[in-house]
Amino acid sequence: MKNILTITLLLFVSGLAFSQGINNDFDYDKEDLNFIFNKLGFNTFKLPIKQEQNKYLDFVIEEYRNGKLVQKISLIDSIKVSLSKWYGDETMNFFKPELDSLKKDSIYFHRFYFHNKDSILDLSIKTHKITKLLKFNIDDLGLVSVRAIYAINEEIKKNGFIQVDTGKVILFLYANNKNKQILLCPSGLDKKTLIDRYDYCLFIIVKPYKQTSE
Repeated sequence: MKNILTITLLLFVSGLAFSQGINNDFDYDKEDLNFIFNKLGFNTFKLPIKQEQNKYLDFVIEEYRNGKLVQKISLIDSIKVSLSKWYGDETMNFFKPELDSLKKDSIYFHRFYFHNKDSILDLSIKTHKITKLLKFNIDDLGLVSVRAIYAINEEIKKNGFIQVDTGKVILFLYANNKNKQILLCPSGLDKKTLIDRYDYCLFIIVKPYKQTSE
């Protein structure tokens, strides 16, 4: 199945310069691509975040069902134990930006890939030197959508990056159970309202990480 999908995407991308259809001589644009990839179950986000060299940023995933928190995952905590078996005291370097003696801080792109297929949601987070895959069972859910927080988009438009001084929700996935045929727009709603409105919510939060001695 994965090979078929890969071949299909390659064929699709190779033909982007051609018209969309017979007697419709217009090239594919961003809106077309987003629609098609969404139909294939893919959503991608690329967010610029400002980070100081000597500070760690963690991505925390919170999963809510029917208004209740059922799971909370720290990206750093979920993988540093395994990494430490091989890298020991050097483990935390995987979560730091590349060293640059000329810069005190820089803006780094962190990437989030959602793939909804066969009742399983794959969430891949790519940040600095690591990529982490998380899986969530969404068999009971119907319509599913993913968005960046409105305020985050506005901050990027204004400053060109996201400033992280405390915890910030940056992305969220929302859905209802299969017996509900509509999914109302969440634009401008705060976290609590989102949790109350939808049967399922998945939040991605960026926050400073304080390393503790073990």
